[in-house]
Amino acid sequence: MKNHILIFVLLISLCAKVAAQNMNEKITEYVQSILPERGNIVQEQRDGRFGETVWTLSNGMKVVHKKTLFVGGRIYVSAIGPGGKSLFEDDDMLDANYAEDVKFIGGLGIFSWDSLHSMSLLSEEIGVETQRMFGDISKQRIKRLFEAMYLSFTSIREDREAFAGFKSRRCGLETYRQEDKIKYPYSLRYHDPSYISEADTARINYDRMLYIYRTCFANPGSFVVSVTGDFDEDELRDCVEVYLAGLPSGNKDIKAIPRPSGLRKGKHTEKLGRYTSSNDAAYAYIYSANIKQDQSIGYQFEIFERIIFQQGFSLLFSTPNNDDGVSLSVSLKSNNMRDEECLLQIILPTTFSMGMGKVKSEEAYALHEKRNARLLRELERLKNEGPSQNEFDNAVNYLLDEFNYNHGKESRMRYSDSRDEYWRTALENFYYYGIDVDTNYEKQIKAVTRKEIHKLMKKILTSDNYLEIIWKPEM
Repeated sequence: MKNHILIFVLLISLCAKVAAQNMNEKITEYVQSILPERGNIVQEQRDGRFGETVWTLSNGMKVVHKKTLFVGGRIYVSAIGPGGKSLFEDDDMLDANYAEDVKFIGGLGIFSWDSLHSMSLLSEEIGVETQRMFGDISKQRIKRLFEAMYLSFTSIREDREAFAGFKSRRCGLETYRQEDKIKYPYSLRYHDPSYISEADTARINYDRMLYIYRTCFANPGSFVVSVTGDFDEDELRDCVEVYLAGLPSGNKDIKAIPRPSGLRKGKHTEKLGRYTSSNDAAYAYIYSANIKQDQSIGYQFEIFERIIFQQGFSLLFSTPNNDDGVSLSVSLKSNNMRDEECLLQIILPTTFSMGMGKVKSEEAYALHEKRNARLLRELERLKNEGPSQNEFDNAVNYLLDEFNYNHGKESRMRYSDSRDEYWRTALENFYYYGIDVDTNYEKQIKAVTRKEIHKLMKKILTSDNYLEIIWKPEM
């Protein structure tokens, strides 16, 4: 009997592999049938400051690549261009915030998304001022990654029936159902779709979503593509010339349009429903402040963010009953187009379902409230007193140790192996944003003082623009 079951399982696995292979062949055949004439590399610059090579393509696109072998056999790719939501008016923001999902709704070319599992290796993101594609894949499937990029630039498929299903699912999952609340807790352009009401979700316009996506990705000549990992340069060159260099240039000089961020002024509290589709809870604290940008501010942001995280993490996980899924997220970023505007977001979510075996929902939420109160007291202390010397040193040493790790040196800690991704991000930051996050990093981090961090903390944590969002499910 066991042998029969084993044979049955093996047959199913074999059929699945054959079906996947057949679909891969169909996708390749389709892509080859619609490819334009092969483009070419018109300029090559080698031995850049990070040891990278830069190719300028005939359509204006730049491809920057650096071979890194930290995780053997994988390739990491991103493509970023200017525009994003800034190209559209406020009335379009509801649709703009869902536009990046159009591929997952309708698919690509002549293929529905359900048949394109091999294309899930690539994701799209439409941000406030940029749009991106990013993904990673085994080196043996590099051609499939570039096929996906080509189709994502040129061949978004429409599927009205799939969109109706998408909208129905979103209405069923929405976390924010209170009719008398504002549509966007802190900004039209900086919002998360989970903050949108069920009624607003029902108003999503598929035609506008498609238009916004296609507009954002209509100018390949303005994009910078960054590639790291374990690739063969000749194979990469062939993929770039076949799938990217032949793309239409579009407006390669397009720029994002400076617009007011729409961040709410004053101090506000919003009480919403559940945090996700499950019965989760969360607190979020969002501070916006004007901080004068100078050469060292990015390094100060890193230390600030690390201190908030390490202190909050230490407090949260020093309490009993840690099996209820508590976590902490800290993000401090500046707005690239408004040099003095920065946004600090601290999120403390709890997944009750992870602790339901030992802790009832009411008890779990009470514990979550206690943790939140501890976090607020810690933020108050850091605002008034600043970090202790030991807290400051721990943050700096962590960042330096992580930097050494990303350079292949010995480190005191174990990190998730994202060193190839670190270099892809470094290339993207330098060649798109003009920011060097690697050269002189150690010197710049060591130059930041505890007094500077306290001043920054006080400036942000005493901001007059502060939003508290509370997600509490019905018990």
